This record gives sequence, structure tokens and C-alpha cells, in this order.
Amino acid sequence: MGGMRSLVAGRRQRRRSAEQRLVAEKTTFDLTLIELGAVRTDGSFYAFKLETAEAGTLRLEGYVPALDTNLWVHARFDDPERAASVTDCNPYSGKWNATDASAFLCRLRQLLGRSS
Repeated sequence: MGGMRSLVAGRRQRRRSAEQRLVAEKTTFDLTLIELGAVRTDGSFYAFKLETAEAGTLRLEGYVPALDTNLWVHARFDDPERAASVTDCNPYSGKWNATDASAFLCRLRQLLGRSS
């Protein structure tokens, strides 16, 4: 009986650790967006909006699909054609999504002309 309890307790602890890691990652991501000039939006799927000189308006949101993954990024440019000329976004929809928030932030900094 004690073995089963310790197994369940171990699972709970791993779940709490994963949740804490993702909350911290999401908070860091949001604060980084604000430092880069993004502003929060109200009533939109995308929590942030960022004006870029080269690619136009970018709307974005950090997203946690599951506890065993990294923070994902959902992003979309308002002017896909313009954005596609300077990024690897979808030239038709303007989507510029990523499954690695850290790598996305590096690409975003490059777009904004800022070093990491």
C-alpha cells in the first residue's frame, strides 16, 4: 500500500514541477515581449500586439499545449505579404508560429534589429 502512495505522490510532484516550470516560462515570455515593445490586447485570441518596422503588426500569444512540452507561440502578421518578404511566415495567412518560445524570441529580436 505504501508503494502505491509513494508512486501517486511522485506523479503529483512531477506534475506540480512541470506546471511551475511552464508558468515561469510563460511569465518570462510575456515580460520579454513587453520589453521588446509589445502591448497587451483586450478581447482577442492574441494577448499581445507588436509593431515592427519591416513586417508590420504582429499579434502573438504564448500557449502551453500540454505539461510535457515547451511553451508554444501563436503569432500572425496583419499584412502577410509584407511580413513574408522579411520573415519565414506563411505568405497567405501571416502565421508565424513556433513550438520553441526561446528560438522564436531569437528570431523576433533579429526582426526587430536587436541582439539576443
